[in-house]
Amino acid sequence: MLRSFANTFSKPLLNESNEIPVITLVSGNSSADLDSVIGSISYSFLYYNYWENPIYPFINILKKDLTLRKDIQYIFDEFHLDPENFLFVDDLIRAEKKNFDLILVDHNSLQYDKKIIEVTKFNVTGIIDHHFDEKLYLNANPRIIEKSGSCSSLILNYWYDLYASSNSKHTNMNEVFKSIAKFILPPILIDTACMTHKVEKSDLRAIEIIKNHLDSSSALNFQNYFQEIRSRKTDISGFSIYELLKKDYKEYEYNGHKVGISTIPDSIDYIFKQNSFGNESKFLTDFNKWSKERQLDLCVVMTNFVDKSTDKFTRELALSFVNKSLDASKIIDSLDKKLDLVEINNISIDDNSNIVVYEQRNIQHSRKQVAPFLQEIFQNSS
Repeated sequence: MLRSFANTFSKPLLNESNEIPVITLVSGNSSADLDSVIGSISYSFLYYNYWENPIYPFINILKKDLTLRKDIQYIFDEFHLDPENFLFVDDLIRAEKKNFDLILVDHNSLQYDKKIIEVTKFNVTGIIDHHFDEKLYLNANPRIIEKSGSCSSLILNYWYDLYASSNSKHTNMNEVFKSIAKFILPPILIDTACMTHKVEKSDLRAIEIIKNHLDSSSALNFQNYFQEIRSRKTDISGFSIYELLKKDYKEYEYNGHKVGISTIPDSIDYIFKQNSFGNESKFLTDFNKWSKERQLDLCVVMTNFVDKSTDKFTRELALSFVNKSLDASKIIDSLDKKLDLVEINNISIDDNSNIVVYEQRNIQHSRKQVAPFLQEIFQNSS
């Protein structure tokens, strides 16, 4: 059922010969992680089977960059989904149609490539998200922004309630949710560390819905499935620092300054050693290339990994002050109050690079919290 939908309805014609006056896209955020990609496809599938009218998932990266997301490729392979059947940034840049209705999942403000924003008009009609509420698009329907380990949990719960409230109309409800149950499970497992971290009521309810609709013959072991997906998500072998910086990336504009935040599932020390060769550091070359390409004022890297020497979950924060007019000391001091930063001095990065690296002792705060912290810092600096 899911595969049939993806093969038939997931990618519309975007030329003027398409007589649909307005095409509706369902878009995840610019990091295009598991939650965003699986969430947008799931929303589209559940919408189509409810209304019998297609809307289209939009994967918010260039098509070639899907190869950087080994966990998503693994899920696509498992469910026999062909990436060619989905819309990517490339498709919207080339599209003749320039007006779209837009449903945002896993974010609540526009996060799109400049080439798209310059030529495309978006009308935001719906939002389901679990990030900081930026108080935009207040007339969107649905407009669900609430705390949840995974946005996919909110998506599943929303549609389950809608189907249940009109069950007499949707006699195939059970079949629909059986088709989506295992597909929507991975982002929930990943974002909650297999239901052990940052679990909210929404996640508990979503897991119950999934359990009630999984194929009873499969006897799925959640912990083993989580480990299978996580091993692929954290596998960064073969990637340059440039590819790692763009793999899980979000961009923000704060008080006229552009800030980019990349998350990487390994230590700065490991990444630096893997990308440095003799006196010529590929690490710095790629770091500078990415910052220049994105025209950043501040480039931030957040790492998360299990320290093998202590078996403890660890976070690090690297800051590159590309714009030298920024008050680096003030920004670091403000972040320190929230994150409990301890400078790491055993990484031999060129002193002229303007890159500083810290251990983040307060491990509760991920990018989801650090981005609003930075927004507040920049707003208060005006």
